[in-house]
Amino acid sequence: MKVVFIRHGEPDFTDCDTAGFIGLGRDMAGLSKKGRNQAKEVAKSSLLNGVEIILSSPYTRTMETASLVSLKTGVEVKTEFGLHEIIPDKTFQNKGHEDTIRQQTEFKNYRGIYPDHKVCTWETMQECIDRVKAVLDSYIDLGYEKIAVVAHGGVLRRFVGKGAIGYCCIYEVEYTKDFECFGWID
Repeated sequence: MKVVFIRHGEPDFTDCDTAGFIGLGRDMAGLSKKGRNQAKEVAKSSLLNGVEIILSSPYTRTMETASLVSLKTGVEVKTEFGLHEIIPDKTFQNKGHEDTIRQQTEFKNYRGIYPDHKVCTWETMQECIDRVKAVLDSYIDLGYEKIAVVAHGGVLRRFVGKGAIGYCCIYEVEYTKDFECFGWID
């Protein structure tokens, strides 16, 4: 199955900051004006030709990106819970942006793998890979031949093998159930 991966457009956290949202509350941020324009531009990509469905992470920035791509392509959007970004705190107890940054830094320092000597609360790289592959595998089982996935940099790195993934960058991958995901990407 061909999978066209798209990273979401540039987010705008202004409303979340104004409201004092922390933790997962910040994931309610939509796109900036630039982010909306990025989504409209990526929607013109020939890589989207033949896409049968657009799957989106449940975060606002990805759903908004997917909806703008759908408007241009006429392809249906479906939200898939398993496509969310790597979770920096599986206890969902982060008190603020600083906690999230600390846990993301720890995730990077340990390259997404729990060290033997430390209890961690972030989602491992393998947990991310397993949940995303489960979503993709289900679309193989449903008989899809080409889908688009609008998700996050942390997800895309595992499937496209690139370290720096800009907003609304687009990649096509030939995906099978035995697809070998990329390990740590600097």
